Amino acid sequence: MTGGNVNRSGPYRIVLGCTLAAGLYGALVSAQSNSPSSAAAIGESISGIIECGEGYTSHELYNVRLTVQEVMRGEAALAQLQASNHDLPAPAMDSDYLLARLSFSYAARGRPGVCAHPLRRVQFKALSAAGVEYPAPDLPPPEPALEGDVKSGETLEGWLVYVVPHSDSAPLLNFNVDENGGVSHGGNLWFRLY
Repeated sequence: MTGGNVNRSGPYRIVLGCTLAAGLYGALVSAQSNSPSSAAAIGESISGIIECGEGYTSHELYNVRLTVQEVMRGEAALAQLQASNHDLPAPAMDSDYLLARLSFSYAARGRPGVCAHPLRRVQFKALSAAGVEYPAPDLPPPEPALEGDVKSGETLEGWLVYVVPHSDSAPLLNFNVDENGGVSHGGNLWFRLY
């Protein structure tokens, strides 16, 4: 999903809030009110704006919409992972594999609209409500993985994989564009993984 004049190294900024994106995408969770304590439920979308450009040149604005479509945990997640990796061991006795299927939509707000967003797994973190980060194991998620360069007008859908403790019945997912060299404004996007 790469293109000719794609800027892969420029800063990307998320400007969160009730924006024109909410009007364009229908009923969405307000990114401005989105926080760990008010994280979006499975199936709810959150919108934001990513600013794409380099240095002091004019930056382009892009509407984004993220949705956690599905979550699998425990035996269901292990079975899904073992379907493509038969030798995959079970996680530690006090932990579960957790799979999350997300969609990421990206649309230019103006012209020229040629900047692709490099969506990477490192931009997503699974955490407890207290802020403890859970590891993303060094194994591939089910196909398709949520990773790639997303052009204007495209939606990328794919899986992420984490290991979470049995004791956490309400883990959260955080999307932070800063993790890929961008700058966030207004906070990160939060989702429930339960």
